[in-house]
Amino acid sequence: MSSSSSSTARRRRSAGGRKSVIESKYERLNRLGQGTYGTVSRCRNRSTGELVAVKALITPEEMKSKSKEGFPLVSLREIGLLSRVKHRNIVELKEVVHDKGEDTVYLVFEYCEHDIATLMDVNGVTFSEGDVKCIFVQLLQAVQYLHWVGIVHRDIKPPNLLLNNKGILKLADFGLARAFSHTVPPRDQHLTSVVVTLWYRAPELLLGQTDYTPAIDVWSCGCVLMELLLGRPLLPGMSEADQLARIFGLLGTPRAIDWPEIQYLPRYEDLAKPLLFTTSKDTLQNVLGQSSSPAVLYDFVTNHLLTVAPKRRGDACRCLKHEYLTKARPLPTSTAWMQTWKEHRNLTEKNTHAGVTMVTRERGRYEDAVGESHKRKRFGAAGGYFVN
Repeated sequence: MSSSSSSTARRRRSAGGRKSVIESKYERLNRLGQGTYGTVSRCRNRSTGELVAVKALITPEEMKSKSKEGFPLVSLREIGLLSRVKHRNIVELKEVVHDKGEDTVYLVFEYCEHDIATLMDVNGVTFSEGDVKCIFVQLLQAVQYLHWVGIVHRDIKPPNLLLNNKGILKLADFGLARAFSHTVPPRDQHLTSVVVTLWYRAPELLLGQTDYTPAIDVWSCGCVLMELLLGRPLLPGMSEADQLARIFGLLGTPRAIDWPEIQYLPRYEDLAKPLLFTTSKDTLQNVLGQSSSPAVLYDFVTNHLLTVAPKRRGDACRCLKHEYLTKARPLPTSTAWMQTWKEHRNLTEKNTHAGVTMVTRERGRYEDAVGESHKRKRFGAAGGYFVN
């Protein structure tokens, strides 16, 4: 046993040698992943037999100054927000365990067999359009609820979308989430633009806007929808400048009448202004050609989800009512009829270093929309139970 494993085991024992609270209640089965603040393990409740995901939080030395009573501040925020929410499509935080004298805090979550990223990247799953709609409707329902209760997620991406064997999607990882007020102007809510993984980041964030709205989550949802349909990321930028160039190249540059505020954003001069040339949306139309209803999907994506001007972007409620999800064939698959897959993350202990669902994912090669080949990288861990 390594010294780190030994010290971890010792931390789990009290001075009297008895099992810690977490060990007494849960049997550890295997590790699911590891991140900056600790590890996630698949465990079984000793009393009920229920499977859970236990997230062990350990504050690194360099983060001690940014912690409170042993909790990383990002984890405190996550605990606080998850304690406020209860929704079928949001991962449930069952309990928080903190043994007196231990330097580890445990978050116990409901367990889900899969996350969308692993299904696509490791299992090679391709979703039918009906299955995509089923997943996407559930995502929008989770986002609609969060925005209604005053929470913006700020990190929606496939690794943070869990899926159980009943076809139920669970939005996870609230480490970057933030509460907001419906009555206070965004400019007075002291937000940061350094949020959301690059490939799913809205253009206003790329340009440094800090008085943004929950519309940034809707943009991320649009990126997820396209990834589910295409089987690859829609906008796999290599840098912030490249990301914005890809957005404008695919969707066209915004007109001043649609987004007059763009010229006042902090990074307008160095990022956006050099890209202000006329483009068409033909590229996106070509991308959508495989859909059963390309014209309807095109309207849904360009006028509701991936609308460059944030004030013209739809909200989750409006998106749920769009005919692509309500009328266009195929209709969303019922959750009861969603296909199931072998659970790839339930590895034995000796295989947990195989690279599956670890913090930095690097999966296969793919061809992007313009034929360029890149190494695909994902940033997430343990299927959405971690903030990296």
